[in-house]
Amino acid sequence: MKNLHILLLIAILGTAITPAAAARTISITHSLDYKPYVFIDENGDSRGLIVDYWRLWAKKVNVEVKFIPQNFQTCITMVRNDTADVVGGIFYNEERDQYLDFSKPFFDIDAILFISIKITATAPEDLIGTPVGVVKGDYSEWFIKTYHSKLSLKTYTNYDDVIQAALQHKIKAFILDRPNAIYLLSQHDALGKFRQMQTLYTQSLRGGVQLGNTELVDLLNRGINQINDQEVREIYKKWVSYTPLFPKKLLQTIIIIGSIFLFAILILNTLVLRRRVKQKTQHLQQALDSLHEKNSALTIEITEHKKTLHKKEELASELKTISELIPICSNCKSIRDDNGYWEQVEVFMKSHTKIEFTHGICPKCVAELYPDVAKSKLPR
Repeated sequence: MKNLHILLLIAILGTAITPAAAARTISITHSLDYKPYVFIDENGDSRGLIVDYWRLWAKKVNVEVKFIPQNFQTCITMVRNDTADVVGGIFYNEERDQYLDFSKPFFDIDAILFISIKITATAPEDLIGTPVGVVKGDYSEWFIKTYHSKLSLKTYTNYDDVIQAALQHKIKAFILDRPNAIYLLSQHDALGKFRQMQTLYTQSLRGGVQLGNTELVDLLNRGINQINDQEVREIYKKWVSYTPLFPKKLLQTIIIIGSIFLFAILILNTLVLRRRVKQKTQHLQQALDSLHEKNSALTIEITEHKKTLHKKEELASELKTISELIPICSNCKSIRDDNGYWEQVEVFMKSHTKIEFTHGICPKCVAELYPDVAKSKLPR
């Protein structure tokens, strides 16, 4: 009986100390190098925006997650073969819909067509005959084949291989998602070597699971629904806000060149303005000098005209005076003025004109008045 009690006690204690059932583990496969979304650090650990998102998701649904880094095409193959549960970040398209089921979207991403700054193309059609680099199996490969089938593609294993090929001038154009491309180009100090020609599409990252695994799709969606916008922003803030849009050296160079350019424009504008002001001043001065000359000539002309008019008036007055009937004595030749006084001819003329007289004596009068003088002086 005592032994029976001991056995019962051991059974009860054993039940009490039996650990709770282990949480379910979901294996999530992801790309090797899709910075800043997902990548492998120097310790071989999975890191990035997608990794943090799925860790947060795991807490929401009380599961464990195991990350399996592979090249992107292998990620899809592993899920299709049931050697992994979820493709951690994948875009939906009709082709993939034939062999995968998808969760709700959780991140929106723009795909950009990048080209070398040495190319003058402005549209995808301008790149016909020029190989465009893409990651094999990536959504961009399907997109180009579907909507820009005339373009030729060159596929690479991962995103960094695409960038390396571009830097080695093996390709002059490539398609990458914007944050991923900016991150990788900045790491190689190569942002200034390429330009964003066109946004090809905006797609949403989803979780991809084996076709028909609706239970897992429901689990994914349940956790996604519990993650709010603020939590998503915090994840973005950690990884995306610190992604350099320009390499430091390039940014410094742009600032210096821009400052020099602005200073040169200001100097040039000042010089041009001064030249224009000088030219305008010279033109105005020339016009002013010409006006002064014309004014002086006009003044002289007016003065001369006034003098002429004055002379004409004086002459007219004299002519009027002289042209009147002048009463003159028939004997002494004195002239009677308007007041009735008799004046000698020279006095009358002087008072009525500007004529001045000088006095002399004619030979006839000399003979009459001074006969003796006339006889001795005048020629016979």
